[in-house]
Amino acid sequence: MCIRDSTYTKRFAYRNPEPEDFLGVLGEAFGDEARGLARAALFDQATIDYAVVQVASARRAKPAGIFDRNGKRETDTGTSEDDYEGYALVEARGILGFPVDVVFTLDDGREVRSRIGGQLSTRGRMIRVPYTGARPLRGVAIDPGHTLLLDDDFTNNHADIRGATRSPQNHVFALVTTLAAHAIAWLSP
Repeated sequence: MCIRDSTYTKRFAYRNPEPEDFLGVLGEAFGDEARGLARAALFDQATIDYAVVQVASARRAKPAGIFDRNGKRETDTGTSEDDYEGYALVEARGILGFPVDVVFTLDDGREVRSRIGGQLSTRGRMIRVPYTGARPLRGVAIDPGHTLLLDDDFTNNHADIRGATRSPQNHVFALVTTLAAHAIAWLSP
């Protein structure tokens, strides 16, 4: 349902609608969650800031020990040669939680995408984003396409695993856009 097409304009034609009227129609059209996000964004000065706190990758552990298999005793070391698991620990520092892509960069340069967010929450919520695959991780980036321009701090949207050769995100772009956003906010009335 699109608000522009009928509901809001027909209901409040030739009247002076209040902000609650607009939020009510948003809630009817898109649900209570959209209504809450719109209220927080428009009236509560809610912020958005996703930050990568930690990223890790290791070979997947298997049970180690001596096992009976097919009538024979076998010793297993507990490590896998081709399976890796890892995670990114992401902190939602702002109150708004728009959906955003988390991109794991593998050691061979390929990328694996996942999506997080999409709800209104309290500050400091930690989200563990799991990874399982055949290659180890090199790093992780949140919103590498910079589609969420309302993010308070672009410089905390990426992290590398220690010893990685290259960052998965352009640090200069992140710094410039963060500083520009803060300057515009400071200069606006």
